[in-house]
Amino acid sequence: MDDINPDVVIVDEFIKGDKRGTDVIQDLKSDPATEDLSALLTSTSTELSKKAEQCKADDYIEKPFDIDHLVDVVKKNT
Repeated sequence: MDDINPDVVIVDEFIKGDKRGTDVIQDLKSDPATEDLSALLTSTSTELSKKAEQCKADDYIEKPFDIDHLVDVVKKNT
């Protein structure tokens, strides 16, 4: 199987499972192999900008979002 090498990842804060999106992004940013990968946090949280800053996300996208805004944020971070 080929490795996947994304330019950007978008992670929802409230993903199903044991971790939150902020945990996933913190893990990515603390690993030298993935620290340069652009990671965007998305959520309906009223504290999204603060959470994104704390986990070192490159940017955030508030839900609900306009698809054009999503594209603009992704372009800005790739």
